[in-house]
Amino acid sequence: MSAQFGHNRSPPAPPRSQPFVMAYAVIGLQAVLKLPPDEWQRLLAEVGLKLEQLADPESALPMEAGFAAFEAAAALVRNPRLCIDYATQFSVGGTGPLGFALVNAKNVREMLRTVSRFVPMVSSMSMIRYDEDDVAGSILWQYPGALSALSGQFVMWGTALTIERIIPSMPPGWKPHAVEFDIDQPPNASIYGDYFGPGLRFGQPINRLAVQAALLERAPASANQRLFEMMTRLAEIERKRRGIYGSQFEADARAAIIQLLRRGDTSVGDLADALHMPLSELRKTFNEHRLDYRALVDDVRKEEARTYLVASDISLTDIAFALGYADSSNFIRACKKWFGKAPRDVRAQALP
Repeated sequence: MSAQFGHNRSPPAPPRSQPFVMAYAVIGLQAVLKLPPDEWQRLLAEVGLKLEQLADPESALPMEAGFAAFEAAAALVRNPRLCIDYATQFSVGGTGPLGFALVNAKNVREMLRTVSRFVPMVSSMSMIRYDEDDVAGSILWQYPGALSALSGQFVMWGTALTIERIIPSMPPGWKPHAVEFDIDQPPNASIYGDYFGPGLRFGQPINRLAVQAALLERAPASANQRLFEMMTRLAEIERKRRGIYGSQFEADARAAIIQLLRRGDTSVGDLADALHMPLSELRKTFNEHRLDYRALVDDVRKEEARTYLVASDISLTDIAFALGYADSSNFIRACKKWFGKAPRDVRAQALP
């Protein structure tokens, strides 16, 4: 079945995003380095960035250039620990709602889960997840492809930034159970040990920050659950607005599902073909990313429905076909499940 849109207005599929780093991660380097504007501009030029690209802290910079800016900054001031110094000075609000959510989480476990949920809004990830066993609760992550090898200062900065948010909940002198990086061991690796602790290791298959299981229930002294819920809600709205997900695999799967729905092809086998993956490999990848195929299709349909209803005047019948429904009655029932109201009411409430 092919979806036919009235007035020949088939909405374009969203472009696949390029790996990025948010500008606010780079902007703060200038203050830490205490560079005059002309030197700062020269540093940016060296890594292929222009000052106007940093005019909006919420803009996305090419990941390779963002990583290079961190490396160039550390080289300029001859300080391989710049990543840690920068993290200790970075404001709670520097990452928007995410920072405020972390300091108001009910416990350290919730902090780590929140990081794994929303840190892909700060920079692209090929994967990120939270795991927990009897020994530790861990965030595990990787950057896209070959870019991971260039992430030295950036990956240590991001890890230190998370540690800084956890430290107030911990006993004096606390160090993580493990800090593991997939970058090559630097020649001066020992200078990072006093901060990251004895569990620091380089050259690992994946990046990992692990907190002792016995400490996961510890809570920030000033945690405010209502503020945490508000900040995570704002972060979730922004995440969906920007189309950012927990891994590049999820982003690719969502983009493929949108196209498959328009053709009425909604089986997991259709997705495997679209992603050029054997079905067994696709199922394994879904398990590795803690994703459920049916739940993912349902969420894609929900978000696409919201966009069509709020930002277009496409008929309900055409929207139903675009989402892979055989008729509009199934779409109407789905809308009532998702939004608690009929699609016409969703659209009416969105009008000015």
